[in-house]
Amino acid sequence: MALSAAAANEATSSANALDRLLDATRPGMERVNAMILDKASSHVELVPEVARYLIDSGGKRLRPMLTIAASMLFGRSTGSEVNFAAAVEFMHNATLLHDDVVDESNMRRGRAAAR
Repeated sequence: MALSAAAANEATSSANALDRLLDATRPGMERVNAMILDKASSHVELVPEVARYLIDSGGKRLRPMLTIAASMLFGRSTGSEVNFAAAVEFMHNATLLHDDVVDESNMRRGRAAAR
């Protein structure tokens, strides 16, 4: 079934909006990634390995990205938004890890589960 011209325009507009969001939040998200790796450093080999797995797992990481974008939108980009965004990402990933363990999942989104 072919898309109507209006639906095609809306899809293009949405893609452009996402691209603009990704571009605007890229520096903050790079700082979030660095903070996640820094806070996950440990003498226990598995801890940084899981942190790297989470960062490399793909996905848009919309939750921390929206935290960064909201701080920019409201003129509150002071640096603390990176702390909040990293906390959001840690909490979200903790729930995913919990689900992997409780559900005894072997796969998540086509990749081996972190458990």
